[in-house]
Amino acid sequence: MDRPHGRFWIPTGTKVYSADGAHLGTVTEANAGYIALTEPAGLPTDYFIPVSAVARVSGSRADLNVSESEPLASGWDRGQAHPR
Repeated sequence: MDRPHGRFWIPTGTKVYSADGAHLGTVTEANAGYIALTEPAGLPTDYFIPVSAVARVSGSRADLNVSESEPLASGWDRGQAHPR
């Protein structure tokens, strides 16, 4: 069940984009600490993005405050959704 947390309400199905405009995936779960994304075709993994990395949510789109390469480099593909 989706629920409000922090500054955002992030429903499942929301498309998530990096700060440089890359589509990272679609929200499959959201809680007070992180949003879980299923990967778009061609990417190697799912992501667990800390809520602190979400810059804004508008309609069915969420934009992060990190570049496309940061989620993988940060260990967010292994469920290590540490706050920034």
